[in-house]
Amino acid sequence: MDRLRWGFCPTPACKVRPINARIENVIANRMFRAAYVQRRCIVPADAFYEWQRQTSGRGRPFAVIREDGAMLALAGLWTAWRDGAGDVQRSFALLTTAATGALASIHARMPVLLEEGGWADWLAGGHPARPAETALRVYAVGAAVNAVRNDLPSLLDPV
Repeated sequence: MDRLRWGFCPTPACKVRPINARIENVIANRMFRAAYVQRRCIVPADAFYEWQRQTSGRGRPFAVIREDGAMLALAGLWTAWRDGAGDVQRSFALLTTAATGALASIHARMPVLLEEGGWADWLAGGHPARPAETALRVYAVGAAVNAVRNDLPSLLDPV
């Protein structure tokens, strides 16, 4: 286990820090190709959020959790480099795929979910052929999730 910064940054000079990588073209993307082959990770999460586009312009946030309450395992790619002080700077991006189930009516994409039995295969270089068949619960949450400064368990409360 290690702490990494969300926002993939493979060099000290990176100007863009993507938070997601599409699994459909990850090998063709020069930024992610080496990490897909050599530096995979599993990102544990209680939940993730997706925003449904609204005609008003503001997105409506939804929380996505496992129906059984267990931790989610999200497929990720990581990278690292040393800064001028010699400290290692690590960052990651989540792999995404086409949304399935109830989530598909809210957002077109979702993180690639890994089932516990597939963790070792993913880390060893296997390709998740399809999203995990995890039963998900999707529900509306309050707008407080839109600000990164908010980090409270109540963010997962349904509205």
